[in-house]
Amino acid sequence: MLVTGGDDTIVRVFTLKGNAVIETNELKGPCLPVTGVDLLHNLQRVCATSKDGNAYIFDIKSKQIVDKVCFKYKPDMKNMVMRACAFKDDGSLLTLCVTPREPSFMIKWKQQGTKYQPEQSAQVHKMASTGLRLS
Repeated sequence: MLVTGGDDTIVRVFTLKGNAVIETNELKGPCLPVTGVDLLHNLQRVCATSKDGNAYIFDIKSKQIVDKVCFKYKPDMKNMVMRACAFKDDGSLLTLCVTPREPSFMIKWKQQGTKYQPEQSAQVHKMASTGLRLS
């Protein structure tokens, strides 16, 4: 399975069969361009981060948004841009949140049923950062 997100705000899910790449789902939710995507290890959920300040968690089968999360580290701040995301094996979610000329934060979201709640946050850069990857 392959997942992409675009400047057109659409998340696309593809099946890879031999040399063929076949689009199987189109997921809509973000209002501004998609900045990052990740696929849960069991292939049931996709997360898409967006310039609109949110991370959207989709159920692939139903094509529905099961949750939408955002983060701001100061009460008076507008939502930060969600730059990247990564699911962990336990189903929790990491997001990278940035604002120009401000610190960057990694947020760990704990899955509770179909919803996600912030569990931990950590400043990871003194300025905006560009990516996040688990290994």
